[in-house]
Amino acid sequence: MKRFLPTGLLIGFASSVLAANPLDDDLRSVADFGAAGDGKADDTKALQAAIDAIPAAGGIVFLPVGIYRTTAPIRLRPQLRLMGATRRSWGSAPGSGTAARA
Repeated sequence: MKRFLPTGLLIGFASSVLAANPLDDDLRSVADFGAAGDGKADDTKALQAAIDAIPAAGGIVFLPVGIYRTTAPIRLRPQLRLMGATRRSWGSAPGSGTAARA
């Protein structure tokens, strides 16, 4: 059984997250660490590398629209925010944004 963690809803909170945090917060995109987001490639190492690149003081790991497949546990830390994206407007069909597949 495949499980999905939809993160498209997180974009609805993006404005409040960014308003609460200065734009100079540390932000890393998983794409910059080699994540494919195609639902086929194993993105575990890229996601973990992006998370590990965030300083202890905190920051945001951004997942562009896609499906991120993981094959091992991802270690999260305090003060870390994961932010996904969507291609459609709020309330649109499921599967139109970012998801993680375990």
